[in-house]
Amino acid sequence: MNAPQLSAVSITDIAALTTGQLSGLSATQIGFLSKAQIGAFTSDDIAALTTTQVTGLTAGQIKTLSADQLNALTSVQIGAFTNGQLTALTTTDIAGLSTDQLTGLTSTHIGVLTAGQIAALSPDDIAALSTTQVQGLTPTQLRVLSTGQIDALSSDQVAAFSPGQIAGLTTTGVAELSTAQVNALSTTQLRALSTAQISALTATHVADLTAAQVGGLTVAQITTLSTTQITALTPDGIAGLSATQLGSLKTTQIAALSTGQIDALSATQIGALSTTQGSGAEYRQHRGTEPGADQRTISNTDRSADEIADRRIE
Repeated sequence: MNAPQLSAVSITDIAALTTGQLSGLSATQIGFLSKAQIGAFTSDDIAALTTTQVTGLTAGQIKTLSADQLNALTSVQIGAFTNGQLTALTTTDIAGLSTDQLTGLTSTHIGVLTAGQIAALSPDDIAALSTTQVQGLTPTQLRVLSTGQIDALSSDQVAAFSPGQIAGLTTTGVAELSTAQVNALSTTQLRALSTAQISALTATHVADLTAAQVGGLTVAQITTLSTTQITALTPDGIAGLSATQLGSLKTTQIAALSTGQIDALSATQIGALSTTQGSGAEYRQHRGTEPGADQRTISNTDRSADEIADRRIE
């Protein structure tokens, strides 16, 4: 049947067709049907459409699908959607899709979703995305993720992000990451963070960084760390600092190091400190553990890095 012939079929007649009869329609013929005729399809009719027939649906037809008709679509059928068909879905349509239906989306599909459609995904929807699917998220889409959606990301999903995707997170998004999510970041991913994103890491985040992660940070990122972030570094994290990284530390950053952090420095690391860094540092050496125990402030205003090393081993 051609377009004029199909348009002559009444809504009642369309509704009376069996799924077997509808299976005879080609993708082109499906596209000829009016919105009203598509509206006469039952949920069973929709579910019985082949993936080839599904690709024949126009954007206009998709926009008129009822909630019941959309719910009848299988993940395989949704996986057959073209980019144009997918973007025709309203935010309400997207929000109504089940996590099972969303599994049919490819990474390419994910990448073409609008900011509004991404925002319509529930935290459960986000959590259900495969690592392959999350790799389809664009930096622009990542910037619109809500705190709830970011919280829903698993460590495996975060680890699957490309450096470019990580760089797409807002500073608010970075601050919202859990320690488990930050721990999942590779050194390559961490190095992709801007200095603004590094500054957004909380003290808790920094305290959980491994030696390898700390050692992978760029000099620009290291010098961006606040004194609060510096003091949050664990001895293990401190031990991960390279000579180049230590040599880039500002005197204010060195001054923020605790006795425990200084003790974690190796002889090689101590040797990497410049005379300027050493003379500008001020370390507090705490003696005793009881309240009121003696505390001594060691000022190194006129001391060299070598003298700091001597003080460290006293």
